[in-house]
Amino acid sequence: MERSYQFQAEPFEFDYEIAEEWETPPLNRSSREYIKWVQQSLNQILGLKLSTDGMMGAQTRSAIRSFQQKRGLKADGILGAQTEAAIQAALGGAVAPATLRYVKSFSGPAAECAAALRRAGKTQAEALAIIDAQIAVAIKLLRKAAADLKRGSRSTATRKLFLKIFRVWPEFVPTWLKQTAAIKDRGDVVQVRCAKVADLLASGRIRYFCTINSTNCPDCGNDAGGFGCSSWGDESVDPANSRVICLGNAFWDAMKNGDTLSVLATIMHEPFHIYFGQYVTAHVMNRGKFGGIDCILKFVFEANGRVAPQLESDGCANRAVRQELAELFD
Repeated sequence: MERSYQFQAEPFEFDYEIAEEWETPPLNRSSREYIKWVQQSLNQILGLKLSTDGMMGAQTRSAIRSFQQKRGLKADGILGAQTEAAIQAALGGAVAPATLRYVKSFSGPAAECAAALRRAGKTQAEALAIIDAQIAVAIKLLRKAAADLKRGSRSTATRKLFLKIFRVWPEFVPTWLKQTAAIKDRGDVVQVRCAKVADLLASGRIRYFCTINSTNCPDCGNDAGGFGCSSWGDESVDPANSRVICLGNAFWDAMKNGDTLSVLATIMHEPFHIYFGQYVTAHVMNRGKFGGIDCILKFVFEANGRVAPQLESDGCANRAVRQELAELFD
């Protein structure tokens, strides 16, 4: 039997949940940035002296044909996926900037990134490629979970999973919820958050710093030991510089150890703070009821048939809201 209960209101509402849209930047092999990379690469591989101006002139086209011929490819002078892969292989796996869809570079002091990359045992190109790939996975998982929670599309399995994690059915309507056309119940709240965070990740607008400190991320302290820290969006102490994620020592250690699950979880977790604000996870007093990122990510992983990282599972289990609800369900 489905039951509903009344709870104290959260100190925020959801009018802005349907406000801003983000779009995925297209992959562009004709951009000046990409052509400049090709010119620099061919100069290194073939010992040429092409102008690295990012313009596809006759000399650059001729150099591409020469490279293709040497590699046994069709010498048509066209920059396609096969030619790009051959250039990358000739450079020892260096990633072309145009293939990085969501993060093309790190922000912040070069010395900080150099130290972080040494810790991870990766080149900058390798680290960016790993992060970019995990952002793509995060977008896919979040959008799948959001689709499962759309009203009219909720399967029995989805509803039972939601109940297991959030301790209420997705149709539950909290007293704090200000309903809109898009948000009618608890399931809608999680659905919209997942969809919007996926859009934010896909926008490529987030800046990634290589260490955690309050200079890089204005809402963070200076303890660099964790996985990551981020801004609080419009609630930030510096809203103009709030779409930032600082990556900590635990993140770089996970990358070094091949722990892609922790890399993925960090990349999925932090944008919720940017999108939603400080109290999406701060279960203090009357704040954050039903809002924990840990619980949302546990739902996202399990909705995609994956096991959630232990850190997220433990965080969800320990939330005060779950302790309160447990008393009602016992």
